[in-house]
Amino acid sequence: MLMSTKHDSRYWLLPLLIMLASSCSRNGADSQSSPEALRVLNAASDFYRKQPGIRVETRLEAEILNPSGDRFESIPSKIESRTIVVQPSNRYVVGGNEFRLASDGTSLRVNRMLPPAAAPDADSDKDAGEPARATESDFYFRIDPAPETSALVDLPMAQLFGGAENLRIAGLLEPGLSESFVADGATVTDQGLETINGTSAHHLLIQKRPVQGVDSPLASITEMWIAADGDPVLLQVKHLAGPQFLNFGRQQITAYISSTETFGEWQFDTDVPDETFAAVSGSRRTAGLGQLLRPASPLLGQSAPPVELSLADGSTTSTTALKEEGKIVLLDFWATWCGPCLAELPFVIALAEEFADDGVVLIAVNQGEAPHQVKTFQLDNAFQFTTAFDEAGEISNAFHVDSIPHLCIIGRDGSVQVVHVGVGRDTESAIRAEVEALVSGRNIAADGLPD
Repeated sequence: MLMSTKHDSRYWLLPLLIMLASSCSRNGADSQSSPEALRVLNAASDFYRKQPGIRVETRLEAEILNPSGDRFESIPSKIESRTIVVQPSNRYVVGGNEFRLASDGTSLRVNRMLPPAAAPDADSDKDAGEPARATESDFYFRIDPAPETSALVDLPMAQLFGGAENLRIAGLLEPGLSESFVADGATVTDQGLETINGTSAHHLLIQKRPVQGVDSPLASITEMWIAADGDPVLLQVKHLAGPQFLNFGRQQITAYISSTETFGEWQFDTDVPDETFAAVSGSRRTAGLGQLLRPASPLLGQSAPPVELSLADGSTTSTTALKEEGKIVLLDFWATWCGPCLAELPFVIALAEEFADDGVVLIAVNQGEAPHQVKTFQLDNAFQFTTAFDEAGEISNAFHVDSIPHLCIIGRDGSVQVVHVGVGRDTESAIRAEVEALVSGRNIAADGLPD
């Protein structure tokens, strides 16, 4: 998700979300792997594949390291409890403190989790030693068709779950433990027996090929501890995934995600109700994943602030006048110096033109630049759109704009229907779906997009 601050101050939001996850093929280990390590790994893989269903509670700890292996003090460690459920026919759930994804075999839905204090049914009588669990918010993002578990690691949303490596656990049944964790060219070696939480375990080390062009003593590795006695279940998995690339303001740094997941009591052949894999009853669908990443605008569903808009041609209009005309308004806050704004503008312009006969209008509210500068920019770039000027920032303040691009979509009734901040790979398709729904007469602030 790309965005710029209005005043060019240092800005970052959930840095884990803007990492670029590396992907790899899964064709098995090379000839340098130890036979004993492969035997242990394959035995565990065969055990899981025979199960009709799996449920396990885990504890995930993740931190960000620099190329020397030291933790970034400015980035807090992430600790959360997770629930993982996997059943045949591509049904799975991976739920943590912040986000939850669930596939019912047809669609994949991602919910942001409400913290316990904000959850309407939070139990204030819980024992002090028992961590309070979050509840799902009533907004979700959907992907159709639901990806196979092996493809989850390649989705941008993998970063919401502590990094791509931490979604591989969903592939225990299919394609299997060996295929999920062992990449092309990786070596699997046996590090001997160790004790994990009082249980004897085989310690396996899976090391992947180094990334070309990155000068660092760290490599991308996975450590795995599998019970040596009884069922060969996972006891702990540790990943060092990297390199990743983080943006801090205008600076990009190389970093690594180090994560450790410890597994509690495994449950097999569990009777899981169908609603576990479905959307929350009464929840609303959003068109873009980015809309789950920020708190909802306080204006959502409310009447748009009654502001006057001074246009580039010398005329004026207002949000009140546009409501009286029954217009659907794309109010887009932007600036010529903002790269993400210039990435977003062309498709917003095109959508406004496409749906002009349906009453859709675009008003691009420029942030703090002189009119002659904006007019010259439009002429130089052959951009044809209606510009309003907000040199004093009064309009942006009324609409709670703290970073740009900031697109506020106002319905025919004058209410704020959707707010987009920044631009990502799904922003264009999201805005199109929202405009189409509004043109059809749907109140998406109240009802969400059609499921």
